[in-house]
Amino acid sequence: MSSAASARRTSALQAVIFDLDGTLVDSLPGIHAAVAATLAPWGIPDPGMDAVRSMIGEGAQRLLDRAFSTGGRDCPPGAVDAWLGHYQRTEPVGSAPRAGADDLLRVLHIGGLRLGLCTNKPQEPADGLVGRLGWTGRFRSVVGARSTLARKPAPDPVRLVLSELDCDPEHAIFVGDSPTDAEAAARAGVRLVLIRGGYSRTPIDGLGADAVIDHLADLPAVLARLFPQENSARP
Repeated sequence: MSSAASARRTSALQAVIFDLDGTLVDSLPGIHAAVAATLAPWGIPDPGMDAVRSMIGEGAQRLLDRAFSTGGRDCPPGAVDAWLGHYQRTEPVGSAPRAGADDLLRVLHIGGLRLGLCTNKPQEPADGLVGRLGWTGRFRSVVGARSTLARKPAPDPVRLVLSELDCDPEHAIFVGDSPTDAEAAARAGVRLVLIRGGYSRTPIDGLGADAVIDHLADLPAVLARLFPQENSARP
């Protein structure tokens, strides 16, 4: 085993970085309702919940590019702002934590781990959702889509979270649900856990994750296996 591989294997876990939509939160109903409302003035039929599920990922612009393409149109100027306006109304009744999310964040936080959030959801709605769910005190860093920052699958937002958590990549792990998350984590040099039941458009088992889980409640055991040394910061 190389010295680099050995160091990676024995590094102490200090931080867990989460994706948001599909990983910690089921936000599909609110996103779908906002998409349908954005398309309606252009005479484009609601593509349906399942179709919108397959459009999520890589930010609001890509979501709307895919949505308008169902009507044979390019996404018009101003559509993202229109979607954000609708989403402010649909998100509070269309988003809920995935099963086990509250308990998991509480356990990890109490255990002393630094928690970060890295999402392609625009920054303002991401901050609003985190606050509404009562998670503001759980996360030391919340990085959403910003005009000055490349979005996942670029590694830039993951690296920004690491910087804000004051954590080196070998001491962190990323938890997500999609190829976008997998590529961003790999390019940032962070280990990866993927969760089933999110919004991935492709099967996640072949994306090179260190572990794939079915439920958020499975994560603490996976962390203990991937970072097996004695570590007071691990739950």
